[in-house]
Amino acid sequence: ICILSVLCICIFCMVAWWLSCQSQRDSNRQRLNLPINSTLGGDFILPSTLGKPLDSAHLRGKVVLMTFGYADCEDVCPIGLMRLHEVIQALGKDASQVSVIFVAFDSSGDVKHLADYIHGFDPAIIGLTGTATEIAQLSKRYGVIYPEVQNSKGTTRFEHNGYIYLLDQQGRIRALYQNRTPVSEII
Repeated sequence: ICILSVLCICIFCMVAWWLSCQSQRDSNRQRLNLPINSTLGGDFILPSTLGKPLDSAHLRGKVVLMTFGYADCEDVCPIGLMRLHEVIQALGKDASQVSVIFVAFDSSGDVKHLADYIHGFDPAIIGLTGTATEIAQLSKRYGVIYPEVQNSKGTTRFEHNGYIYLLDQQGRIRALYQNRTPVSEII
């Protein structure tokens, strides 16, 4: 009877462990199976801080985290860029599987100024710039609005939200995070 009891307890524990593993796998599968946003996004080729234009087709095979902002931003962008830096750090060696991109509204081709700004947060972040028309077209495809306003000092700033876009390995938008989203959720 004692051996039978121990055997039953062992079988019960193994079944409970197996069910727990199945539940965890199902939960992970649901979390990784994010919907595809087919109304936003699109390809681009823009000047970058890499020293040459970046063609989004060259990002295929990697996960992309992308945000929009401007290189003189003092509030929204620093929060988002710090969050992206934290994600890069948390990913460790897996960060090589992710491209992090910052699209600037204001650079108008000044790649050096853009690089100086974003690389202060993390040198792995790739900055994109372009003409006002190119940035407006890309922003429209991603649903980004950024009205210009003059602050009390007479300098131009942009009102914008700082969302972080998650693009899958095929360049499709799978999630949209606010710039204060916890790193663990983005990962």
